[in-house]
Amino acid sequence: MAEEAKVEEATLLLARHKLAEQQIERSMQEASDGWGMDNVFSCLEWAEERQLCPEKCEEARVACRVMVETDLRAALEDRSWCHFASACENGKRLEATEVLSQALLDWKPVVEEQLANMLFLGSSPDDVVKWCRRVRDVSMGHLLEVGLWEEAQQEALSRWDSEIDCGIRDEDPRRLLWACKSKTGADAAEVLRAKELATKLLRADLANAEQSGQVCQISRAYQEARDARILVPREDTRLSNLLSHLRPHASLMEVAASGNMSAIIEAWSLAKPEQQRVWPKQIEAVDDMRKCVLLAQLVVKVAIFRSEGSKLCTSECVQEPPLLGDAEVKGTAGQPEVQLTPSETLLQALDVGPLHARSARLLVNSLAQDICLETFATTLEFKVRFSPQLSRGYSLENADYGLRGHHQYYKPLGWLRWSLRMDNFQTYRDWPVAYHGTSLTRLLPILLQGLQPPGAEGVEIAHGQAYSLTGSSIYFSPSIEYAAFPVYAQFFLLADKRWAQIVLQCRVRPGSYQSAPGTLGGKYWPPGLRFDPNFTNLDHLEWLVEDPANIVVCGIMLREFGPKADALLFGSLACSVTAGSDGPEFEWTKLRKDEFRRAGQMLLS
Repeated sequence: MAEEAKVEEATLLLARHKLAEQQIERSMQEASDGWGMDNVFSCLEWAEERQLCPEKCEEARVACRVMVETDLRAALEDRSWCHFASACENGKRLEATEVLSQALLDWKPVVEEQLANMLFLGSSPDDVVKWCRRVRDVSMGHLLEVGLWEEAQQEALSRWDSEIDCGIRDEDPRRLLWACKSKTGADAAEVLRAKELATKLLRADLANAEQSGQVCQISRAYQEARDARILVPREDTRLSNLLSHLRPHASLMEVAASGNMSAIIEAWSLAKPEQQRVWPKQIEAVDDMRKCVLLAQLVVKVAIFRSEGSKLCTSECVQEPPLLGDAEVKGTAGQPEVQLTPSETLLQALDVGPLHARSARLLVNSLAQDICLETFATTLEFKVRFSPQLSRGYSLENADYGLRGHHQYYKPLGWLRWSLRMDNFQTYRDWPVAYHGTSLTRLLPILLQGLQPPGAEGVEIAHGQAYSLTGSSIYFSPSIEYAAFPVYAQFFLLADKRWAQIVLQCRVRPGSYQSAPGTLGGKYWPPGLRFDPNFTNLDHLEWLVEDPANIVVCGIMLREFGPKADALLFGSLACSVTAGSDGPEFEWTKLRKDEFRRAGQMLLS
């Protein structure tokens, strides 16, 4: 019996050795394919703890050191800070001290140059301090000396003080509000004073605009007040109704002078044909007005036709939505051109079935107020085309959707998707899916012109450029919930006590982006709490893309809030949102935090 036990024990030990070797080999293959070294380290720890296959473990460690050296060199050549940080973490776990020391020496001038560029470009104190901390954490304090860090912070703060002083001197509320968003290390009383002054100035502008009765002035002041979030819901509704009443009676020249695209298109649609022919010539000499009219003329060429044979989405479609791109996209060749009103055309394009017809109609009404809609010409040049047969509502029941471009594609629970036609879909089939939060007013310009980097013509820098080496990166996230955070995907009013937000679903060319950890942090969300149940930590929550050619927008995602929203699709939590004292986005964030805490959705280190 003793002999049999020894034989059995030896057999079991041999099997463990073989299993450990197989796991190490598999994890090494994954690491060489670009899937990271986490699995390698887990397998090595498991094997070494049980004293299994020591030769294989040592061989794997040597191979990992070689990969780390290669990654460090590649990161330096590409000047990719995110890749460098990841390689450093792997080097620390391998205790590759000599390799790391040399890499840190090589990176020191790059880091100093990047810091100088951030200060030269006027990066906010928040971004400067956050970046410096990240550098010090990764490099264990070797790359940024304390004095240099403090000097950078002081220079950033001096820029902030200068912005505040200029804003106060010029009585410029926009400058004051921008400075208040970047207040790390600033005096709290000074920040509060700047906010109060900006609010006072904006309200004074709004009162003067209302008194003038001029559409252009009211529209501009109203938009600035909305952007600054100083309006309570009652004021917002009153001003919106006032503009709707005034715009039909405004002169074309007055509306054009406002530069407000929604007002221009509304006035254009109310004008007679002979007025439409004369109007562009009248304001041809004024560049800003001319650009507005040119964009208006471009917008009226947007045609959205319902594909032949598309079917209404039933409740079964909501329960079992097909994967994006799995159905064949039918073209519109040979179909007769039908003259439709803007609302009819857009409603057909946004058709996802009778269950959600009301959502589509409300969105059309919101677009008509804030974006460019116009009577379509008989001959139209297709610029944006929807695919109604691929548009779906995603139920709250989870499902495994597999991989897209070697990245897990998670079902967007509780969202409506309006799909955009993608020519040559096979080209993009293996591109990973990512999301970009935006506002309603930016939706149609993005669909017409594509996503553009901050600083491009007509594109404002709405957020910081954390981890960006160029200062003009376009940000995405593989998590729809992270991209939908109200900081990125702003709430807008659909109807009374009914709000929504929009996120763009995109395909991103593999290898064209650099990943970075989530930067929202504890500023807007409790530390230690997940943003998305599918993502257990903050790593790789942000993707930075430099070239817009590497992005394809493939769908518009919409989520509704308020007691009148569809609880079956959007969930009971979304239906619990009210205006509250601070606005629906704050109410939603609070409800979401409480739900995640109850469910134990905590970050894993």
